[in-house]
This record gives sequence, structure tokens and C-alpha cells, in this order.
Amino acid sequence: MDETSIDVESTTTKNLMSVSNLPKPLTLEEKKYLLAVERGDMGNVRRILQKAHRQHHINIDCVDSLGRGALTLAIDGENLEMVELLVIMGVQTKDGLLHAINAEFVEAVELLLEHEELIHKEGEPY
Repeated sequence: MDETSIDVESTTTKNLMSVSNLPKPLTLEEKKYLLAVERGDMGNVRRILQKAHRQHHINIDCVDSLGRGALTLAIDGENLEMVELLVIMGVQTKDGLLHAINAEFVEAVELLLEHEELIHKEGEPY
């Protein structure tokens, strides 16, 4: 085996790994969910999340084509009530805290810090 075949194999492996990290296409229900979050439609979002917990019909941590999840959309809209609902209903916070800090959305930063403090297990890194 020469060096060029090894480079091709490693490049192919890297390309396959990056493709697997791409978000999956959204279902119609997931599109409705993210749109409701973006519009601040609390009633609809609450209904969708409750149905998702019962039937597991959507991924509540889905992201749109720009990589924005529900929490990011709520932070962008500075909708603290929506952020709180999403956190309570179990949406993954991931980079939400960093996004809230970057957006200078102080109330969301405080809420996410409190949430992290509640779920943090002793001895594990934050």
C-alpha cells in the first residue's frame, strides 16, 4: 500500500464522519415545533412537548438547517418563559448557556445556571 491510498482512505473516513454529524431532515411536526418556539406560541409548544413525551413522535432536540434548536430559538427571541418551559420539559441545554451569554440575555443565563446546579452530580465536571 502506498501513501496515496492511505490518504484517500483517511479522507474518505473523515468525510463520512462529517456527513454523520449533519442534522437529519426535519419532519413536518418538528418544523411546526420549531416554528411555534420561534413565534413564542407557548400553548402550542407545551402541547407538542407533552405529546412528544407520551408518544415520542418527534425529537424535541431537533435542529433546523442552520443548526438552531428550540432553546437557541427561544434565547434569540429573548423569550424567558419559553426558555423555562423548554428546560422544564427536558430539552437538552448543551450550548444554551454559552448562547445566552453571547446574546447578553441575563435572565436566561441565570435560569440555565440554576438548572445546571440542580442537575449536576457531585464529583462530575460541569
